[in-house]
Amino acid sequence: MKIPVEASPFLTIVYRFLLALIVCLALVLIGGTLYSLFSRHENVSPFSEFDLTSSPTEGTFTSIGQLRLPVAETGSIVILNISFPYNPNDRPFSEELAGKVMNFRTIAAEYFLSFSITGLSEKSEEEVKAGLLERFNEVLRLGKIETLYFSDYMIIE
Repeated sequence: MKIPVEASPFLTIVYRFLLALIVCLALVLIGGTLYSLFSRHENVSPFSEFDLTSSPTEGTFTSIGQLRLPVAETGSIVILNISFPYNPNDRPFSEELAGKVMNFRTIAAEYFLSFSITGLSEKSEEEVKAGLLERFNEVLRLGKIETLYFSDYMIIE
C-alpha cells in the first residue's frame, strides 16, 4: 500500500522556478541558433582576429611563429620568425595556409639543416628568403606566397 507524499510548498516553488529557468535557457539557445542560421554574415577569415593591418584585402600570416632551428654543425642554431602577406578574404587559401603551418616549420628545419654554418653565413638574407619561398610554394595548391618577411633572423654559433 502506497502512502501519498505531499511536497512541501517550498520545494514546489523551487521546482517550478528551475523548470522555468530550463525552459528559458532552451528558448535562448534555440533562438540564437536560428538567428545564426538565417542571418547573413560577411565572409570572415579565420585569421581576422590576428590581422593587424587596416586593409580588408591584405593581412599578415604570422602563425609559423618563432623557430629555433639547428644548422648542420652541432651547437649552431638559427633563430627565425617568418611572416608573409596574404588575402584573408580568400577563405580556401587561408584554410590551406592554416593547415600547412607544420609543413612550413618542417621545410624551414630541413632547409637550414642542409647548410654548414659557413655555407649559411655566405648566403644573404634575400637568398635564404628565396630558397624558403620556393619550397613553401611547392606544397601549396590553392595559391602562392609572393614574399617572405623575417622579423628575426640570427645565426648563433
